[in-house]
Amino acid sequence: MASHDLQPLQGRTIAVTRTRDQAESLCRFLRSAGAEVIEAPTIELGPLEDYVEVDDALQHLDRYQWLVLTSANGVDAVFDRIKAIGLDTGCLAQVKVAAIGSATARRLTEQGVRPALVPPEAVGESMSQALIERGVRGSRILLLVADIARSQLPDALQAAGAHCDSLAVYRTRRSAALPVGFVERLERGQIDWITLTSPSSFANLLSLLGPQCCERLHAVGLASIGPVTTQAIREAGYSVAAEGDPHDVPGLVSAIIDASTRD
Repeated sequence: MASHDLQPLQGRTIAVTRTRDQAESLCRFLRSAGAEVIEAPTIELGPLEDYVEVDDALQHLDRYQWLVLTSANGVDAVFDRIKAIGLDTGCLAQVKVAAIGSATARRLTEQGVRPALVPPEAVGESMSQALIERGVRGSRILLLVADIARSQLPDALQAAGAHCDSLAVYRTRRSAALPVGFVERLERGQIDWITLTSPSSFANLLSLLGPQCCERLHAVGLASIGPVTTQAIREAGYSVAAEGDPHDVPGLVSAIIDASTRD
C-alpha cells in the first residue's frame, strides 16, 4: 500500500484556529493523516466576571426539566462551577441533560453523566427540533452557553412554549495576535488549509489578519466544521472548500481528506 494511501494529507500544511486546549485532538487526527500542522488560535477562553445567576441556577436545578449544554467547553465550565460552589456532581441527576455534538456528549460521559438527548446534527436547530418533538410546552429549560452564543435555540424553544433561561457560563475573546510563523507562511502561499470550528474563529481570523492579508485566504482551502460556520464564512465573501459531516473533528478531517484527494 502506498504511503499516500496511509497518509492522504502528506505534503499538506494545515492551520488549526481552535484554542490551544481544544486543538489537541484535531491536530492529532491531521498529523496521523500526514499533514504538517500549524497552530494559530484565534480564540481564547476565560471565566466570567460574575457567576451569580449561573450559581443560583446550578443550586436550584430542580426548577428545570432540561439542562442543555452546547460544547465541551461548556461542560468543563459547568463542572468547574459545581466544584467551586461546593456541590456534588450528583446534582445533575435532578434534570435531564441534553448535549449538542459528540464531543459535548463525550465530555459529559467522562464526567459520569450520560446525556438523555444528543440530536443527530451538532447544531442548535437540530437540538431545538429534537426537544420540541419530545414536547417542551410549559417546560423550564436551562441553557448554559458561551457569552457569544446564538439566540436561535432559546428563541425556537420559547416559540414552542418553553420557558428558557439562557446563561453564559464562560467567556470567549479574540486572541491577542496570530503566530508570526503562520502569518509569514500564509503570505508566502505555504498554507494549504485552515480549519474553522465556529463563526467567531473566522471573524477573529479576519480581524487579526487585517484587510490586506485577508486576501490571501481566497487562495487557501477553508474547512468548516458545520453549516453555521460555513454560513458565516460565505457571508463574509469567502468560499468553503470542505465541511465536516458529521459536524465534529473526525468529520472535519474526513472532509479535508476527501477534498484533497479530489484535487
